[in-house]
Amino acid sequence: MFLSFWVLPIAFILHDFEEMILAPDWKRRDVATAGRVKHLFFGEVTHGPALCAGIAEEMFLLTAVSVICGITYNTTLYLACCVAYTFHLLPHLAVCPLTHSYVPGALTALIELPFMVWHISVY
Repeated sequence: MFLSFWVLPIAFILHDFEEMILAPDWKRRDVATAGRVKHLFFGEVTHGPALCAGIAEEMFLLTAVSVICGITYNTTLYLACCVAYTFHLLPHLAVCPLTHSYVPGALTALIELPFMVWHISVY
């Protein structure tokens, strides 16, 4: 049971590494300059290290939640975090048609979304 609490940080790592690697160049090249959307995705971040710092902060929080939930078997908190993360995946898929291009995180969102729905349903 303790290992199941690590699904969330592992899924986060896979998804956000894709964003971390691809988002700054994608933003400079495609969406930010083309003006295809009304608001900027990923905020004002066009610098890779700034995005990495935000991802590291989120990773620390999700790891802490997973450790605490694993020790205390707090499935309610863990489930809430899983649901929030799953809802975070949806905009990645929704933005692709709006921009008519690949959006960083869309591939892992497409892969992880069915898995996270199944993982949540198990709890």
